[in-house]
Amino acid sequence: MVTEVKDIVGRYEAIRDQVGASEALCFELLLAVLMSSQGSGGQASQKVRTAQVLDKLSKAALRLAEPVQTVFPEHVGIIPQELTAHQTKLRKLLATCIETGQEIEKSAIKGELNHRLLEKLDRMASTQLRSECTTYLNELSNFTKALADSSLQQETTAVSSVIEQIGKIGTMINLIAVNASIEAARAGESGRGFGVIASEIQALSQKSKLAVEQLTARLD
Repeated sequence: MVTEVKDIVGRYEAIRDQVGASEALCFELLLAVLMSSQGSGGQASQKVRTAQVLDKLSKAALRLAEPVQTVFPEHVGIIPQELTAHQTKLRKLLATCIETGQEIEKSAIKGELNHRLLEKLDRMASTQLRSECTTYLNELSNFTKALADSSLQQETTAVSSVIEQIGKIGTMINLIAVNASIEAARAGESGRGFGVIASEIQALSQKSKLAVEQLTARLD
């Protein structure tokens, strides 16, 4: 039970980290193309930096392109449409950021600065991407929480069933012990030893009943 929940949480955290890294790289791309277009810190070195950021962002976007259905293959039938829709939207937004950054870099090579594209990249990185990342992660968090809760509930139900069976067995043992005590009493002196054993069995039955009640209370 605990292992399955940890696995679900681990998969969520992996995606969360990928989203955070992609968002950070988009801001880094915006800064890189700004500095490159202004010639700050050496134009050649800034172009190299922009190319490196674009490469990192492309790889990050590729990792995020893995469908949620692939990450949670055992839960394909219950993955919300809203979650997959937001993932698709985020993936397209990242692709647009990359394309825009590449176009800005091409214009910078020609010694031009495309303010329209620069504003577009700024708008996507600072507003649209941040909003979509937050929405996607909220949807993903709700989905993984529901999976974890369902897993815990299933295990709780299974444990409750086992406890119920143990309770029934304890009741039967108690009845057997009572019957044995009656028979020992009828046997008189010769049944005294058997009566002691029957009493011990009955005491164990009561302890078993108490343990079952305590476990049931904790599960509730």
